[in-house]
Amino acid sequence: MQTKANATKNRILDCARSEFLSAGFAKASLRRIAAQAEVTTGAIYRYFPDKRALFTAATEEAVTQFEKLMAGMSDETVLAAGEGVSFGPRDSRENMATFYGMIYEYFDQFYLLLMCGDETGGRSFLHEFVKVEEESTLAYIGALKKHYGSDYEVDEVALHFLLEAYVSALLEPVRHRMSRKDAILHAQNLSVYFSVGWLGMERLLRGESEESLIP
Repeated sequence: MQTKANATKNRILDCARSEFLSAGFAKASLRRIAAQAEVTTGAIYRYFPDKRALFTAATEEAVTQFEKLMAGMSDETVLAAGEGVSFGPRDSRENMATFYGMIYEYFDQFYLLLMCGDETGGRSFLHEFVKVEEESTLAYIGALKKHYGSDYEVDEVALHFLLEAYVSALLEPVRHRMSRKDAILHAQNLSVYFSVGWLGMERLLRGESEESLIP
């Protein structure tokens, strides 16, 4: 059963999300949030020390679900790589469908993280996403190298650039507020382009030359 205090806090969070969506972080007004939630600004400060803390709480569910999903996907692919099972286009499509399912369940929160996160003074969601992908991909590559006994060295700077492009492309449906159906179609196209590159890298890890990958 929800207590009165929890009900008030949740009402403040709902109104805060609405205000951040309409005004952005910088121009969002605690007074307007308080008025919409039918509380005083003092009541907001009892739960949240400042506007940044309120924004963090208003997007916390999305961040928690994101971290949980990405950790699970990483563990699964690294475990498979350790057994020599590569991550192919079909796996990529399935993971993207799962990813967008999570995104659209908490769409407004992810939109806020992406469009307003930089304004809070914290690290951007895009930056954090790239960092997670980079750590996961390097772990995946490490597992494949160990399995194949490969001494191929991946250019980590180039990998970072590629992952930035990949993550940015993944988040375009959020930026443009695309429908879930259109986002899935977008994901299917992305899986074709990016999976070809990953499969080429795996050939290098198996000992093939870079020249052999050039048509």
